[in-house]
Amino acid sequence: MHRRSIQPGFALLDCVLAAGVLLLLASAVVPSINLVRRGGLTEQDGAQQRQVHAALVNQSRSNAGGRLLLPGLVNRRAVNGQQVPGQGDHDYSKDRTHCLYSAAVAMQLFPTALLLGPTEVNPVVRLYDSYNYAAYNPALDTYWDGDAGFGAVLPANPVVGLRARINSSPASTSPADVCHVSFAHQMLIGIRRDLHWRGDVASDRPLFATRGCKNGVTTGPDYDLSPTLRLHGPSNSWEGNACFGDNHVAYVTAFSDPARTYQCGTFNGGAPWPDNMFACGGSVPTEFSGAGCMESSVTGVAAPWAGGDAMLAIHPFATNWSGVTAIPQWDALTTP
Repeated sequence: MHRRSIQPGFALLDCVLAAGVLLLLASAVVPSINLVRRGGLTEQDGAQQRQVHAALVNQSRSNAGGRLLLPGLVNRRAVNGQQVPGQGDHDYSKDRTHCLYSAAVAMQLFPTALLLGPTEVNPVVRLYDSYNYAAYNPALDTYWDGDAGFGAVLPANPVVGLRARINSSPASTSPADVCHVSFAHQMLIGIRRDLHWRGDVASDRPLFATRGCKNGVTTGPDYDLSPTLRLHGPSNSWEGNACFGDNHVAYVTAFSDPARTYQCGTFNGGAPWPDNMFACGGSVPTEFSGAGCMESSVTGVAAPWAGGDAMLAIHPFATNWSGVTAIPQWDALTTP
């Protein structure tokens, strides 16, 4: 019987060809797996926004007028020099991002982990895993981790508690330059706070969203160098999730939508105009400016930040005492 001899050259060629095929398959499959994984994280991001909003809507049922949680109505101003739980004027200085989210966590509406988006890329945004629930102590006039009791003024840059310094430089080592939240929310000032920060607003009103670029611009370095372009979708254009008044979440690829409009005063002849989620009368470039588009301050001066259009942001610094001015902050720009 004659046995067929094995040809070493032929076997080696087979191995090389097989390895080449495997490499080609891997090069095609790995990006697909990454896309599927990233798509799953984007869906999870939207689910977290929906959970945050749903928790606030549920809590709003116990608030007068169905308003959503406002920290300035949780820890109010003193009454005749005395702090009385549930009484006193609205303390607008506490209506800022870290107070909003921290007050909700203190009420155990949701955990801090829900505030960190699964696609987060900005290193200043970190999980706050040491929340001090004992800080909720009405007898001491403190209602959340980082709150200041008995009429004390909250620091501009808190170094303890849940923080929201989204504009910090990643190179900073200061304990104040940290952000524990990923999501922008409707700014808590003016007409938009009074009319639209509620549990029953329209389905086209965005209340939470993936952070946008400074003042909603779509060109220039404030857009091109914003880390928010890398949160979802391709890294050279902004895409993200938005949670609307009826608790539905939509994946959006633009700051404004022709179907989402706003109208006020004499702007555009009083006709509806597409509403940029991240811009308002106080933005540069401005939006919805002119007579009838901005709330007036107590002195009668127009307050450009306090209009009624959608304006979502992170604003870690205090509003003024009349509640019509709050300056949003944006991610520090990255190098090209």
